[in-house]
Amino acid sequence: MTSRPAVVHPTAVIPGGVPGLGHLPALVADPLKFLRHVRGYGDLVVIRVGPLPVYVLNAPELVHRVLVTDGTDFDKGRLFERAGPVLGDGLLASDGDHHLRQRRLLQPAFHRRHIPSWAKATEAESVAMCAQWRPGDAVDVVTWTRTLATRIVLRTLFRAEPSDRVVARVDRALPVLLRGFIPRLLRPDGFVGRVPTPGSVRFDRAARDLRGTLGEIIASHRTAAPGTEPPGSSRAGETETGGTGILPLMCGLGPGTHHELPDKQIQDEAVTMLLAGVETTAASLAWLLHDISQHPDVRSRLRQETDAAGNTAAATRQQAPYFHNVLKENLRLHTPTWILTRRARHPFHYGHVHVPAGAEILFSPLAMHTDPRLYPDPQRFDPDRWTRTAAPPPGAFTPFGAGVHKCIGEHLAWTETAVACSVIVSSWDLTTVSRSPRASKYLGTHQPRRLLMTAVPRCR
Repeated sequence: MTSRPAVVHPTAVIPGGVPGLGHLPALVADPLKFLRHVRGYGDLVVIRVGPLPVYVLNAPELVHRVLVTDGTDFDKGRLFERAGPVLGDGLLASDGDHHLRQRRLLQPAFHRRHIPSWAKATEAESVAMCAQWRPGDAVDVVTWTRTLATRIVLRTLFRAEPSDRVVARVDRALPVLLRGFIPRLLRPDGFVGRVPTPGSVRFDRAARDLRGTLGEIIASHRTAAPGTEPPGSSRAGETETGGTGILPLMCGLGPGTHHELPDKQIQDEAVTMLLAGVETTAASLAWLLHDISQHPDVRSRLRQETDAAGNTAAATRQQAPYFHNVLKENLRLHTPTWILTRRARHPFHYGHVHVPAGAEILFSPLAMHTDPRLYPDPQRFDPDRWTRTAAPPPGAFTPFGAGVHKCIGEHLAWTETAVACSVIVSSWDLTTVSRSPRASKYLGTHQPRRLLMTAVPRCR
């Protein structure tokens, strides 16, 4: 990688703020553009969201320090607190001992040994959905990938039959919730921030609808006796080693479990898994299909690997090394979770900058992944960069986070994206209908606003 210039330490809030609002107008107008802009002011800069000072990390060593080296010195911060009505005390929002207990409870459902069964479930769902296409169809890829990811999560993690009714309710709620996360982060404190708006009303309604849907699924597991399948459940997510999904584990039905959690806690974790496991994977797959369509040479090399090894082989780096470089490059350019927050539990220093206890901290993995100081020609889709150059420094590539709060579903996300893409590429040529899609500025995940692609059967 290219060498980085000398560190510039901030001595004050960066310029350009509006009296009373700070940098809020620029953040609302285009958050990613603004966060890419502020990295020019130094590795650690201060912006203002209204009157609130926020410390922005622009250096990989700082990100690694906050997430890994001193990870226990920071909690999740403002973004996750504002998401409380949806996430509750789920794994994504929790901290400390509670987070550790929940992670240990859920970890068996995400072990690498489940990859073969995840791959089989993903292949089956992808084949079934592609069977609905007809030559020349204009496929709404964003909607299609969301529905696919919902069905896979329901089968593999919830051990629930993904009925059309349940999938439709989940797919209606998730985009509304994700559109509401960033506005909740940016809205002011106090009375003004609590005034209902049309967006906040839609957000709260979607949260209730999603929890109601999950409550029905949880109830079916509650009625199942240990060692039996709950009514309407699916065995598609069961592993060859006897593994089980997160709901059986939390309901005390999984192997080796001897207690069950309250419904509220189970709902919190289930909501977390849907939000973290559906939209992120769906967005990543949508971008991947578009990028492959723009690079026929990449598509050809992918087909050579998967034709030789099979669709489910794409889930493992050993059998599909080039495929995994393509996935890494896709995650670099289109990191789904593009903004994260933390809060300092203790004061710390970086150079001569003092960060007080309680300070809000923000960083953008996507801005870091497209920093020209770290990645030459950063906007170019170049899977070979991962074998041609040295690995980036710690903290420079964090699509799944890092440290104690690293995404628990990383292996599942890789498997879903790889196998679904392999199924599609092996049988179809997808071509973007119009100009390149633009990313949504406001969603909680970095995803295309809309992506229509024409489906044509592959010529062999």
